[in-house]
Amino acid sequence: QVQSAAASTGKSPPDSAFVAMTRTAGMIYSDEEPLVRKDRADGASSLLGGCWGPCCQCYCCCCCSIFVFLLWVVLMAWTTQCGLTSFPVEHVLPENAIQAGVVPLFKMGTSANMNIDPALGIDLTGTWWMDGNPFTIEQLVSFAGGAGQGPFPAHLMMPTNLAGQWTWSDSIFGRIVMGWYNFISTVDETHDFMFVNSSYAEIDPVDETTFGDNIFPFEKISDDEWLREVYVLRRIIYEDGTPHPVQWQRFLDWYYTTWPSGQMVVYTTNNQCIRRCEFLLPCFICKSICGPM
Repeated sequence: QVQSAAASTGKSPPDSAFVAMTRTAGMIYSDEEPLVRKDRADGASSLLGGCWGPCCQCYCCCCCSIFVFLLWVVLMAWTTQCGLTSFPVEHVLPENAIQAGVVPLFKMGTSANMNIDPALGIDLTGTWWMDGNPFTIEQLVSFAGGAGQGPFPAHLMMPTNLAGQWTWSDSIFGRIVMGWYNFISTVDETHDFMFVNSSYAEIDPVDETTFGDNIFPFEKISDDEWLREVYVLRRIIYEDGTPHPVQWQRFLDWYYTTWPSGQMVVYTTNNQCIRRCEFLLPCFICKSICGPM
């Protein structure tokens, strides 16, 4: 029959040894198509599978690990009350906190806790609101601990990184920014003000990672207002603890409109280790590692 088929086509049948050889090598014989080596494709597929399989597994494992770590950091940031504390915005006013039976957590500047040469004529006591700050998660600042001597030009150093001297909104974003600052700056870094005279200064910000070498102008508008380029710094509480007759209520209205929870956050420790650790580990572990608050 094979011979008949070959005769009808006018071709000789393939030699049996050749057929066996091609079958063994994984080749297909056809009288119409060229020989095709299937084993090349199979070998390439096997090679790719052997290479890419472990790589994909490693990549997926790394991505999952990073995702879990970020979720853990967010959880720590949202729940920590170790070196920071949240409180109602009304308690910024000392008398409100005292009436509520708690110690005021925000530390306003006073003549007693600031060492600025009176001859300079610069009054930055009290509590100040960053009115118009586009970064609304930051609101209040105190210059307690500020120091500087005359004559002009005078260099005033403001330790605004210390506990209770800067507020953030009690939101996940606000808390994450607090953590970010802890890893790019230290507790003892200062806001440096270079006063040319009693009504104008240039500010060197603490956060050089974000702002670089930018210098911000600081210009006096009135006894209770200073223009800081993109916003106005307004005094809302005087050093004797009394509220400003207009700006205190304006600040409260703005805060509840912007952050309806009415809660804000301050640092309550100057322990740098605690400040960083609390965003990574539970408080009891941080205390055992970092020591006293």
